[in-house]
Amino acid sequence: MSDPEFDYDLALKLLSLSLESYHEGDAFQDEFEGLNKLAHINDLVTDTQLFILIDEKTNELYIAFRGTSNIANLFTEVIAFKEKYPKEDNDSKLFPMKVHQGALNAYLTVKDKILEIVEKENNRFEVQRIYTTGHSQGGALATICAFDLKLTFPDIELAMYNYGSIRTGDRKSVV
Repeated sequence: MSDPEFDYDLALKLLSLSLESYHEGDAFQDEFEGLNKLAHINDLVTDTQLFILIDEKTNELYIAFRGTSNIANLFTEVIAFKEKYPKEDNDSKLFPMKVHQGALNAYLTVKDKILEIVEKENNRFEVQRIYTTGHSQGGALATICAFDLKLTFPDIELAMYNYGSIRTGDRKSVV
């Protein structure tokens, strides 16, 4: 595996997508720079929101997490304790990292829906690449999501760009 290369045009596209994710579900453009909206996921308890988009010409998925936009999100952000992840194997020596507890709890409320949609799209056509992105708290969610996606779909290329993310992991983290 080679070192990832920074792509300025992609970074601008994902920045625009991150900013667009602050719009409510129906206000988000149905088509965004050649991408079609597949899903708007909104967990009402944690107010975690994201959009999943698809580029059907290139078989690429885009997952854009909304960042901090209200008091509920702010409370999620200030829960800065660290927790081991993946939770399914808390005694793992392979993944000794800890991640931001508030971001992790918010992510876990939408994780199954994300993985279900990615699995469905990968079965429908072979997904070539997945991009995750977000700003602020959304950047932390995009980071954790990228980690999960790589564990679940190791053969799909993955890229994550975040902007002004809260600190997601500890020094041992690979995320």
